[in-house]
Amino acid sequence: MDRMSIPFFQSFQTGHTFRKGDPHAAAWKFIKRIGTIDNLRRISEASNTSTEIAEVASLRIRQAIELHEAAANTSTLTRPLLLYYCALNLVRGALIARHGEAGAATHGMRYKAGQDLLACTAEISKAGTFPKLVESMWGGHAESAKQQTISLKDALSQIPELRHEFHLVGITKCGVAEVHIEAFINAPTELKYFIPGVDAKDFEMNWQSLLPWMADKCQHSGDMKLALITPLHNPEALQQFCNTHLWRDLQPRQSPVWFDQVAHPSAVLLPRVASYLAGLFILSNVSRYEPEILMPAVEPTNLAFVIESFLDCAERSIPLLVIELLEGPVYFE
Repeated sequence: MDRMSIPFFQSFQTGHTFRKGDPHAAAWKFIKRIGTIDNLRRISEASNTSTEIAEVASLRIRQAIELHEAAANTSTLTRPLLLYYCALNLVRGALIARHGEAGAATHGMRYKAGQDLLACTAEISKAGTFPKLVESMWGGHAESAKQQTISLKDALSQIPELRHEFHLVGITKCGVAEVHIEAFINAPTELKYFIPGVDAKDFEMNWQSLLPWMADKCQHSGDMKLALITPLHNPEALQQFCNTHLWRDLQPRQSPVWFDQVAHPSAVLLPRVASYLAGLFILSNVSRYEPEILMPAVEPTNLAFVIESFLDCAERSIPLLVIELLEGPVYFE
């Protein structure tokens, strides 16, 4: 008689969950808490960097908090500018605390206008805060992103929180996939992928090029699914796999839904927080130098809805991702 497969009933998320009633305000309150000189000295000491730079890191984070507060009553015409410098200072504060410096004193990107808003681009430089961020998260793999050009459309396509809005602005090559973990105590673990624009046949033929980092860990098992080659039959091993190789949902959940990047041809892949920073950098330059390009994004259009959704997501997600860089994953609800 065949054994019955017994599923795991959990999300495999790790980290602390704080129930505060207002997740957005709680996340920024937590940023204020870890941004004190005392806490940043502790983080710097744990990272083997000089504790003397804690005051500099704290100053950056305080600037980020004030810029976030200043952005509260602004529209899409000016909000990107304030949110970009908010995110930039938050990232710089985290990099200084963890690594002792935030790279060369430049943005690390160069803006270029496009024919429309979504076609505006950022060229990634060899030095500066942005490449330092990518390097701090990806190590040697960061070299592949330097001197590459990413458009606003490309940056948006890598934001998991926007995955249900991609079709509104014609994003057909999605840079992120929703992944459902089908894990069992006594059967192979499978990852079921949901990639807009990629059907089961395309996935079977091309999954190794779309997900090259999974090629040595998985084998195709049918119907948009990959089965792990090495069995994982306990929650701790599954948690480690998910946290190492996938992106978590930033909200606490009961079901095992995660995210993965998708390497479409010519795609410039970035760490999750870097995609947000690149998108904000492009929008901030448009807001500052060419606000007329923003006109379609302030009228009641699909583009306006998606840009506003991106700004809302950035305001909610970036503090959580920076907290993860400093302290590990946390959740607020």
